[in-house]
Amino acid sequence: MKLNKPIIGWISYDFANSAFATTVLAVIFNLYFAKIIAGGPEGVQFKHPFGVTQIAGSALWSFLVAFSTAIVAISAPLLGAMADHSSKRKRLLACYCYMGVTATIALSWAGEGDLIYAALFFTIANLGFAGGNVFYNSFLPSIGTKATYGRISGYAWGVGYLGGGLCLIINLIMLQKPELFGFAKGSFSVGDCMIVAGVWWGLFAIPTMKWVKEPVQTTPNISLLKLSIIGINRLKNTFKEIKEHKQLV
Repeated sequence: MKLNKPIIGWISYDFANSAFATTVLAVIFNLYFAKIIAGGPEGVQFKHPFGVTQIAGSALWSFLVAFSTAIVAISAPLLGAMADHSSKRKRLLACYCYMGVTATIALSWAGEGDLIYAALFFTIANLGFAGGNVFYNSFLPSIGTKATYGRISGYAWGVGYLGGGLCLIINLIMLQKPELFGFAKGSFSVGDCMIVAGVWWGLFAIPTMKWVKEPVQTTPNISLLKLSIIGINRLKNTFKEIKEHKQLV
């Protein structure tokens, strides 16, 4: 299999957006949110008609991830239909990508007690990350063949781990030993990590935007309403078919 520009461009997106997966979702921002933004073990008090509920920071992070993931899940059928029936999937990938990039960088201003601000921009960033992947994955049939799908996808998976890991290592070193990069000790913050992750994502996505071509559209463009109906019907069929796979259930 020859690694041409479209394939390299496609693979580079995994290298790019894995920075969000490691720095924001897995290691740095999640702990910062739970311990600093959302008050740590003591958490935040929420008043309601039945009294006051105290929710720990780690629990709030779990709720936030669940909420943002639910939004992705609800919108996924529509996004999938748009990816299959739209002649603008590259434009849609760019929109979701740089929406996520912008929101990730915006997280750099989230500080102690900025719960609503952090929750809003994390949700937008996570939607950009997960929604962008829908359109990103839809390009695979146009850059390879059935014989090479697995290999191309495997390369992207491996390169994605490399990109996410490198970005995370750089951020961790800059947090602990910023002088190795020419900064004064203690001058690098979690907010700076968000900027690095966002810039990394946006920068290494450029080859994807330049080298991956818009696939030839074989079906006519469909209105947003019809796309929504297609997405909902697909979701219904999925739940009908899943009953036949007891092990999966």
